[in-house]
Amino acid sequence: VTMKFIIAFLVVISVFLAGCSGNSATGAATSTEDRLTNLDRIYNLDPAREYIGQEMGDVHFKDLVSDETYHLQEDFAGKVVIIETFSVGCPSCAEGIKNFNKLYDKYGDKIQIIYLGILERDTEESILGIKESYDGRDWIWTKYAGNLLPFYDQYNIYANEQTFIVGKDGTIVYADSFKFPLERMDAEIAKWV
Repeated sequence: VTMKFIIAFLVVISVFLAGCSGNSATGAATSTEDRLTNLDRIYNLDPAREYIGQEMGDVHFKDLVSDETYHLQEDFAGKVVIIETFSVGCPSCAEGIKNFNKLYDKYGDKIQIIYLGILERDTEESILGIKESYDGRDWIWTKYAGNLLPFYDQYNIYANEQTFIVGKDGTIVYADSFKFPLERMDAEIAKWV
């Protein structure tokens, strides 16, 4: 048994014990359970860090607050974009909203935060309820969407708390998972604003 397998197994168990896993995404081309079997840190999945410098592409997100659809490249050109995965049943995801509020308050319109829902069972009402409960700002709040499965699969988006920072030029400048400190996130953003 390799060390990588053991680490991956422990990560999967810890996510389930933390209450951040979800039920299967019925009706999806790839179920949440199938995707969770591939759970690992982004840098373990991408040891050469090939995501860094890669153009993320013009993926689009529907915002639950404004009911508008935004295109990553077209609508956020010239901004630093933070994409953070979450689900309603994840306590640390909800607590993380406080850190994203601090970043949003500090950088204002120089950044765009996208809170990317990953579970099909999370309803619009439950997501907006979390936003209200934790005083989340009016950044982009999304729910799971089947049309985003190719995007989820391309970047191994299988779990909560996976973070991507996309620079002003549309390329990924940082990618990791499972909570990294606010100070580190702030330092990464400061390089690009």
